Amino acid sequence: MTMVPKGKVIIANLCNSDNRSDFSAVLSNNKQARIEVITTILKTEVKIKELYCSTFKKLGYENIGFMHIPDNEFLEGDFNNRLSHTDIVCFMDDHFDIVHILKHTLLWEPLQKKYFLDENFLVIGLNNGASSLAEMFVKRKGIGCGLGFIQNCIMDLEKDNSNSLKKLIYHTIINNKYLGIKIPAGTFLIVDKGCYVYCRGEKPLLIFNARSIEKSSIEKVKRGKSIYAKNLKGQILSQGIFNMHSGEYQRIS
Repeated sequence: MTMVPKGKVIIANLCNSDNRSDFSAVLSNNKQARIEVITTILKTEVKIKELYCSTFKKLGYENIGFMHIPDNEFLEGDFNNRLSHTDIVCFMDDHFDIVHILKHTLLWEPLQKKYFLDENFLVIGLNNGASSLAEMFVKRKGIGCGLGFIQNCIMDLEKDNSNSLKKLIYHTIINNKYLGIKIPAGTFLIVDKGCYVYCRGEKPLLIFNARSIEKSSIEKVKRGKSIYAKNLKGQILSQGIFNMHSGEYQRIS
């Protein structure tokens, strides 16, 4: 039996958007909450601290720390103790190195444990770095493996264009046990208990479900040619809750 996580995940696509009101609405109401920003970026450390301290402080949060993963001296120090007192963990890198680095540190196991056992724990991903929280994500060439806080999902936060959407649909059909989720700029995806999805923000989520598609010959299709897949389902989610396990939509009155 798969264990159900008690924590919550927020994916925030703030590229080209300053949607702080909706961001504030989905965060913890506890303004004293401890926030740890996890990053692999060192060269721009000062600018990053200024940017994210400013962002969270404008939302009313003051208790902010930074965990720089490549720092081996830090990892051998008090990181576990800090994590035990953390309410919100934020991944903000605009690249995907953090997936490979984090899984080879001693921080990974207690981070997973806290996500599964602490109902008040919140994991946030901002912009491109948010993609790393899904099990799979769309990148420029193909798809990559993420951290898996959101299981059975291929996530796409690329710029809104037809090519990006085609890539997401293509990889969802090929990997049809996964749902494909497109998150437009200015939109927030919230995942509760590992499977219940809802959103806030400027645009709706696009969810593609290819689980009912039988084996397809799409892998053999030449680039630029049309494809056909019977039983591909699409869901435009702006209100209500979508269950990622059952594929069902529940309207909220």
